[in-house]
Amino acid sequence: MRDKVADMTTMPAEIIYDDDDIRVLYHPGASSYVLITFGDLLTVPDGAKFFAEAPVRKLGLTCVSFLVKNANWYAPASVTAAMPAVNARIGHFRERIIYGASMGGYGCIRHSAQLGATTVIALCPQWSVDPAQTEGRNPGWPQLFSERLRGHGTLPEQVAGDVYIFADQLDVVDKFQTELLLRIYPQAKVINVPMVEHHVTPVFAGTRNLESLIALCRAGDVKGLIRLSRAVRKDSPRRINACIQKGIDQMPRTVYKIMAARPQDDFSLVHLGGRHMARAVAYFGSISDRKAAISYIEAYRHELRDPQEIVRAGALLAHLKGRPARLLTFHNTALVFDHAQRRCTHAAAIDGGFRSPIFLRVEGLTLTLSTTLAGMEVALYINEAGHITDIASPALARFEVTPRANNNVNLNHEGRYLSTQPEGGVTCDRDTPFEWEAFWIG
Repeated sequence: MRDKVADMTTMPAEIIYDDDDIRVLYHPGASSYVLITFGDLLTVPDGAKFFAEAPVRKLGLTCVSFLVKNANWYAPASVTAAMPAVNARIGHFRERIIYGASMGGYGCIRHSAQLGATTVIALCPQWSVDPAQTEGRNPGWPQLFSERLRGHGTLPEQVAGDVYIFADQLDVVDKFQTELLLRIYPQAKVINVPMVEHHVTPVFAGTRNLESLIALCRAGDVKGLIRLSRAVRKDSPRRINACIQKGIDQMPRTVYKIMAARPQDDFSLVHLGGRHMARAVAYFGSISDRKAAISYIEAYRHELRDPQEIVRAGALLAHLKGRPARLLTFHNTALVFDHAQRRCTHAAAIDGGFRSPIFLRVEGLTLTLSTTLAGMEVALYINEAGHITDIASPALARFEVTPRANNNVNLNHEGRYLSTQPEGGVTCDRDTPFEWEAFWIG
């Protein structure tokens, strides 16, 4: 029997229904019940992969998984069309547990009666994202709303089974959506997952957590579910992140101190912008802890998205290290100006030769390069060959700054990207930015 389960958990899932809006997959297992999962919008259909695949395989569960291909909130026509294929695989199961997250949370509640659910586990679900159905209040996800979602709020007769809703009741939108769901299905049980916002799904991620969720919901153990909610969010980076975001304005010094002490944590502060970066550095400066200020920037500058703030963070870091800001390259070098060749190059250090550093002037989203000669500022230009030179030409060495991943930037001049070559060459002649077109400020 054990070998049979092992075989089933390793074999690929079967695509049993596929159309323009959804994909449905079937994974055989050895459980006494069937788990039916509804993925969120981030779980993009990819071959035979399905939502909650890893824990399903580890637990040896029989599973049917619905996935969306676009923001259709599990179009009823598609789900209905998939039912014959679904029932052909799971028609003999009397116990059907439905599990979904966000848009999938909506899907598992909305289609629970049609699927014959005995238990529904919905993480941060919605009742409707149609503004016309939400009493003038913000239903959330306005960028995903389309006319096909008009009037798609779930009706009481569409819901079946013991419904458990897990949502942050301090999150305005998710709390409102929970209230709307309780109006049409008041017997649903709500388990609060505070201070994680709409990130309930990653908080409960993992095989052990899914196993516990299913077992406690099957047993109707609400107190056990509350204890589980407390346990999984206690050390969750999502909760710590939310606490920090709420406290950063009221208690900035305390927050900066916590963040500096935990640089290994990814707090993902969506508004860790120039204001807080500068305030944090000023705080560490006020207590004469330059090392902590440097660590703070190095740990969190990757969260910045605004090009101006990315450049500013690099300049702050250079200031703390006691040197001018430099334009650093993919080759672990810095841009310099070679006065003998009268063009820009890059080098690991200015070694006392006829070279001078490149200076950066920030104007909005543009970066202008210049250099010095005997203490005199020298403007730099881009010639027809794409070289940066001090010989006057119509185009100043001015670039639009666009962010890349990992806090890098690209420098674009009229559709051409600045690039550095291994042998020391620097040209502005690339149509597409790759690794050699990546720069850092620091």
